Amino acid sequence: MTMALALLAVGSIGAWLNAWVEPQLQVIARQQTGIALNNIVQKVIATMDYDAADLVSMQRGTDGEILTLDYDTMALNQILADALEKIDMSLEAAQDGEKDPNLDEVLYEHGIIYHVSLGSLSGFPFLSGIGPQIPFRFRMRNDVSGSLSYSAEPYGVNSTMITITLNIELRVNTLTILSITESNETMKLPLVMEIVHGQIPEYYVPRVSS
Repeated sequence: MTMALALLAVGSIGAWLNAWVEPQLQVIARQQTGIALNNIVQKVIATMDYDAADLVSMQRGTDGEILTLDYDTMALNQILADALEKIDMSLEAAQDGEKDPNLDEVLYEHGIIYHVSLGSLSGFPFLSGIGPQIPFRFRMRNDVSGSLSYSAEPYGVNSTMITITLNIELRVNTLTILSITESNETMKLPLVMEIVHGQIPEYYVPRVSS
């Protein structure tokens, strides 16, 4: 009888965890992992040294109109390669709770990015903050990947907004003692965002220099 009651209790707890707690953990995991990864990537990009003015060049006509717009892809591809390498190193250090090689600090002690109490997942407000703390950790599923995108759009009456964006793609698992959550994170970080006087002709397609 006692054994049967114990098995029933364990089964009930397991059903509660699967039906109520695990879905909440997955939502929290995606939210907090996104925040942590964005925090790491933003900090790493802020340490990179480049001159935005050297990445874009324009040729103007006698009346000041924009004739050509060139992107220095050799320099941009080097920035992309450096950024991906640095971000990958920082994420590896963060997931292991080690000192970041780019920032010279430990971003997440023991690799823990977030805690939530079991009581906070119960659905009862009076249990919020009560019970054992569930830690969240992330693990990279593959290397960091990324790309560059370019745009030159009309801005205002007679100006053009030139933008070069670094697109970072991350695939991660977020781990707790009760769940594993897979997620894909995409971040768009502007490397160049400049407003210039004049507009590019509608037929013009920007050139890419090498």
